[in-house]
Amino acid sequence: DHVYGLDLRNNNLSGVIPDDISKLKFLRMLLLDDVGITATSDEIYNLPALTMLDLDNTGILKISPKINNLKSLVQLSLQNTREVELPSELKGLTSLLHLNLKNIKSMEAICDVKSLEWLSIYCEDNLCISPNIGNISSLKQLDITDCNIVGEIPSSIGELSNLKSLDLRFNTLE
Repeated sequence: DHVYGLDLRNNNLSGVIPDDISKLKFLRMLLLDDVGITATSDEIYNLPALTMLDLDNTGILKISPKINNLKSLVQLSLQNTREVELPSELKGLTSLLHLNLKNIKSMEAICDVKSLEWLSIYCEDNLCISPNIGNISSLKQLDITDCNIVGEIPSSIGELSNLKSLDLRFNTLE
């Protein structure tokens, strides 16, 4: 019960993450990259020490609002998933510094995560950069690559006083 890291990447798991995972109260790192799961049990959000959650290359379509229970979460990765719906409760993740996404429906939930320092978004469909992007005042690196950005770059990007790197490659900016 003192497991700190669980790496299940590249396994043939399927379905939903088992409820028993919540018994790993000291778990800090959970890597589920390329495991074939399609949903997360709400019990995954009862891991108080979790700092890193990797759900890359999964079939997950929706993140539960209970994600705001993960108060220690520093890094969340949802690369190469299907089009993911992010809950507004992301704003409750006050320790979240790194967010790596692919194929999100909207940026609005992200713009309320004030602690973010690094945001990377890659998407295959059109994405509008939220005019609220300037709310993420701690942001140091912003990478919105190959998203077929629709519309103009919002002027609020100029409000990101800590921004050191802005990458908008492979878009059709106006």
